[in-house]
Amino acid sequence: MHWSCATNITGYTEYTCECKKKGRKCQGIITFIRNDIVGEVTHLDCHPTDILKATIWYGNHKLTVFNIYCPPDQTLNFPDPTITFKKTVLAGDFNGHSPLWGYTDEDDTGRKIEELCQATNLFLLQDENSPKTLLHRRHGTLHRPDLSLVSGDLENHCSEELLEDIASAPRPILTKINIIKRRIR
Repeated sequence: MHWSCATNITGYTEYTCECKKKGRKCQGIITFIRNDIVGEVTHLDCHPTDILKATIWYGNHKLTVFNIYCPPDQTLNFPDPTITFKKTVLAGDFNGHSPLWGYTDEDDTGRKIEELCQATNLFLLQDENSPKTLLHRRHGTLHRPDLSLVSGDLENHCSEELLEDIASAPRPILTKINIIKRRIR
């Protein structure tokens, strides 16, 4: 999630980007983890892309969630894009263009996202028919800079919902992962 100001969500712990500590311009990404879920968040150094990696445990399940922001004038930088992902979500404001998710053009970040999906077991949850999340006020046009990619083992267990504006632009996407919490015996 990309935010321009501090936000408090009751029942969640906030983890912010550490770019400013390293003397770089931080884009303001924040990851929230619900307080009843065990998790840890680390900042990955992938300049110019801001990435927070959250490892969360829910019952017997371990999930890895990457919160990503790639500035519009930059190209996506992601560490080791050749690994096999397990129970993994990559989500955020990628600012990548591709006809696969509704743009009429393609840019370097769009090509990198396409290559990431072709070279790994990641699947893009959006397509050209998915709702657009950003109204470009100056041009009056709608865009889809926000994307969610999930590993193959989660693809059939995910659903998404575009949330109403909660003081952020673009509108947030709620990605639900339906995992049954099993009791440990």
